Amino acid sequence: MNPTNNASTLQRFNASTLQRFLKSVSLYFSTIGGCVLFVLFSVRIAPPVQAQSTPTPTPTCTATPTPTPVQSCTVHSNDPCQSTPCLAPSYPPDTPHAVPIPTPFQPHDAAGNLLPTVLEWRIFPPTPEPTSHKGPIVLLLHEGEFDSGNIFSRLLTDPETDLTAEGFYVFVPAWPLAPCGLIKGQACHANDPSSGRPPQQTDAIKAFIRAARADSHYCPASDGMT
Repeated sequence: MNPTNNASTLQRFNASTLQRFLKSVSLYFSTIGGCVLFVLFSVRIAPPVQAQSTPTPTPTCTATPTPTPVQSCTVHSNDPCQSTPCLAPSYPPDTPHAVPIPTPFQPHDAAGNLLPTVLEWRIFPPTPEPTSHKGPIVLLLHEGEFDSGNIFSRLLTDPETDLTAEGFYVFVPAWPLAPCGLIKGQACHANDPSSGRPPQQTDAIKAFIRAARADSHYCPASDGMT
C-alpha cells in the first residue's frame, strides 16, 4: 500500500468528519459554543505526519599519508674510476706556478727507478720577503680528504695571505690522490690498484718535508719548519 495515498485519504476523512461534526454541534452553539470552539481548534491543529526514513550515514574516508622514502646508506668502496681519458686536470696560469720538487725527493721504485708520478708544489714568499731569502717554512696541505682538491684551491688564499704576512715561506704540495683524483704523472686508478693508496700519500708528504728542509729558503737558525 502506498503511504502517500493513505495520507491523502486520511486528510479527506478527517475534513469530512469534522464538517459533519460542526454541523451537528452548531444547533447547540448558543449555549456551549465557546468551549466547543476552543476544544475543536485544539484538536484541528494536529495535521497528519508522514513518516520519514532516517538516512544511512555515509562513512567518510581518511586518506592514508604516503610515507617519505628514506635514503639508504651505501658503504663507500674504492671502485675503479671510469674516467676517460685518465688524465690529471691542468692547472690555471695563476702565480706562483707549480714546480717539481728536486729529483732526489721524487718517488722511486724499489730498484731506484724514477716513477712517472711528479710531486709538485707552489712556493709563496713572505711579504715583504727578507733580503736573505731565508726564513721559517710552513707546509700547507690543501683540502679534499686526500682524494680531491688541488694546490690552486681558492680555499687556501686566506691562510696563504695570513702566513706570508707573518714572515713565513708557504709551500703548498700536491701529493698522489685516492680515487678518483689524480696529479701529474699519477697512474690511473683502474690500471694500478696501488695508485694514491697508502703508503703513497704518507711517503709523498715525507718527501715534501725532506725537500723543504733542503730548500734554499729554509733557515735552520730561524723558527724552523712548521
